[in-house]
Amino acid sequence: MQQVEALCGFEHGGSRKAGDKFGVTKRVAEQLASKGLVRVVGADPEKAAGTKSSASPAAQASQQTTAKKSNGGDQQKGSSAQ
Repeated sequence: MQQVEALCGFEHGGSRKAGDKFGVTKRVAEQLASKGLVRVVGADPEKAAGTKSSASPAAQASQQTTAKKSNGGDQQKGSSAQ
């Protein structure tokens, strides 16, 4: 993201007047600047590449549990052999 300052009043994502500072993509900043509507004042510090995301960190996965291995017998639990 680029931080730009409006040089005159115009409409872009709402009404902008001279002196307004706002963030746009690098491509939009170049287009607006080429038309003489804004001057680029720098990268938007909140959206600059390499900065930490405001999203919460991922939670740690719980340990996977597995069923106990059977004894391999044909008997069901609770039944008695005869």
